[in-house]
This record gives sequence, C-alpha cells and structure tokens, in this order.
Amino acid sequence: MGRRGVLSALLAATIALLLLPNVARTSTLMPVYRFYNAGSGVHLYTADETEKNNVQANLSSTYTYEGAGYWIDTSDPVNSNPLYRFYNFREGVHFYTADETEKNNVLTKLSSTYRYEGVAYNISLTPTSMPAYRFLNVRTGVHFYTATEGEKDYVIKHYGSTYRYEGVGFYIAGSIPLWSPPPSAWDPTLPQTYRGVLIHGVKTTSKVIAMDFDDGPINSNAIVDIFEQYGGTPTLFWVGGRITPGAAEYAVAHGAEIANHSWSHKDMSGMSSTSQFNQIDWTDALIAQFTGEKPRWFRAPFNNTNGSLFDQVASTQHLYADQYVSTRDYDGIPAADLVKIFDTPKPGAIYLFHEGRANTIAALPTILTNLKKKGYTVVTNTELLKYGVPTASLGP
Repeated sequence: MGRRGVLSALLAATIALLLLPNVARTSTLMPVYRFYNAGSGVHLYTADETEKNNVQANLSSTYTYEGAGYWIDTSDPVNSNPLYRFYNFREGVHFYTADETEKNNVLTKLSSTYRYEGVAYNISLTPTSMPAYRFLNVRTGVHFYTATEGEKDYVIKHYGSTYRYEGVGFYIAGSIPLWSPPPSAWDPTLPQTYRGVLIHGVKTTSKVIAMDFDDGPINSNAIVDIFEQYGGTPTLFWVGGRITPGAAEYAVAHGAEIANHSWSHKDMSGMSSTSQFNQIDWTDALIAQFTGEKPRWFRAPFNNTNGSLFDQVASTQHLYADQYVSTRDYDGIPAADLVKIFDTPKPGAIYLFHEGRANTIAALPTILTNLKKKGYTVVTNTELLKYGVPTASLGP
C-alpha cells in the first residue's frame, strides 16, 4: 500500500497547519500518529507521545513513521468511547475494538494470542463530520483504517483485490487528515506478485548487495558484530527450533533482518502442504514473538522446493529468497577463496553464506573492507527492494 516517509509527513503537516491557522492553535486537538509495519503489512496507531517517541527511537527498523493520521478534539464530548488495542504476537499485527463485550471476550478467551495494550485513544460511535473508513485485508485477515478520503479512494482503486472496503468503522471529531501515496520498499502485494519465483536480487546499477546467512542462530552474535564494526547489515535466515530470545534480541538491536528458514531444517519438498505450512507458520510466530515483526522472506532448507511449497510461501505472505551466488562456505572453502568471490561484485545480488562456519567468520572482515573500498554497501533483503525490481528465476 502507498505510504509516505517522515519528511513528506512533516512537510504535509506544516502545510496543513499554515493553511488552517485557527485549528492549529486549538490546544484541545490531539494528534493520532500512524506507523506502518512492513513485515505484517498493517498499521499501528497511537495518540501517546511517549509511545510514538519510543517506536521511532527503538523500532524504526520495523515501524515506518507516517506522521499524524488525524487529530482528535479532546474537548468534544462525542469522543467518549475508548478504542481498545491488542497485539497479536503470532501475526505481528494490532487489533482494535470499541466493543466492551468483544474486548472482554478477547481478554478471557484469546489471551494466548492477543496481548492487551490498553486504550489507544477515545473515539465516537455516533456520526460526526469525519468518518474513519475500514478495510479488511483478505489475505491477512486484519483491518486497516483511514480518515482520509484521498487514501480511501486510492486503496479502493489500486488495492481492491487485497483490501475489501467495509465502510465507516467509527467517527472522529476535529480531524485534520494528512496523507499522500508515495512508493515503498515493501508492498504487501509482493508475495502474490512473485508467487512461485526464486528471487536472487534486484535489477539495479547502484552499488548495493545483500548477504544472507542460513541455518542460524548459531554464531549470529559474531556475525552482526562484524557487520557493525566493518559496515553493512546482514539478513539472517533462522531455523525456528534453534531460536532463542537472547539471539533474537541481539540481532534486532544491531539492525539485522531476521528471515524464515523453516522450523526443523528438514527437506520440505517431500512434506504435505499442511506440514509445509506449519514449518513456516511456527517459525513466523516465534520470530514475531521475540522481535515484534513477522519475517518477510523465506528460504527452504537445502533450497529444495516444489509447487506446493511455493503456494505456502505466498499464502503466508513471504518472498522466496534464492541467491545470485552461493559461496558454498559449508564445503570448507578457505577464507581467502571466499574473499575472491567478491573481487567483482554484482550490483543488486544476493550472496548466500551459512552460520557456524569458521571460514566465513574469518573472511567477512576482509570481504566487507574490500566492498567498502569499491563503493559497495551491504543492505538487508528488504532494503534491497528500494533499489529495483526483483530479478528471479521461475520455480516449479
């Protein structure tokens, strides 16, 4: 879905305040801030300044700040109904309800999935001049809200197959909606667009590459430490059954992207579709629980796949990561030979390594140093999408 960056949000806010000076000076107006979680494809709303600042400072790799979605006039008595917020840590998305019965049902019956986060802010259930429109993402089963007519029309026109318009969700008093639809590095329709495709990079002339590390977490702390020292950011493809809270916390704190490499690291090509789904879903849930973000990428163990697995990858909202070059570090190739692979880097390519390899750890400092000298930057797989469209080969 289209969304703007921080600068455009601030610019739009400035323009709006200049055009509406009387409203801008109304001390009772409270902004409701909006963030976009690219991993889950849904939005987080908050009217709490402290939470907004914490998300910007500590979760910027997960949540993109989109500015003030609208304002609430706190002096208006119609804004008296609390809007409750829950976090679904299995899917990495938020759920909102203004219904007391529904709130209590979720608290008592679904507490293992939904964590109660309190009152997001107060709203009106009776009509005002500013409706908040609601859409259902038919692929993820979660809702999206907007109080902006332009955004509503844009979503209906461009994303009608993904977002089903459900009309007015609730009402707001005193709103000044701000929004414009710019391009984004992550589009929630990408998994369907590239369904059944092995992605080995993006088409670009920019000096950027991605480095993926399969099979972890094993020595992921050492890997992210090397990247922090020499520059760049890795993408870590983790096996669900090996994930620990400490490893996840450390990787996220150092900016690494965590991706899905199945639950048990067994050949998935011979599994039933249900087992394939579980291998992906269980790992997603654990990564989301520890990091707050559902992974966007998947790679099968041994890269063994089939048509059924591609269907599961797309249905669980992932892109399938292949590689432009497999370094074959698991064969015990000397560190010096691993370094030579990067003598002539390929712009936009994904290079595949593996955790737990001493030759890889020995080679990485020199590889990163040489890449920097050549003007190259190592970015995550998702960051790579900002530089061009995926280049790929068709799978089964």
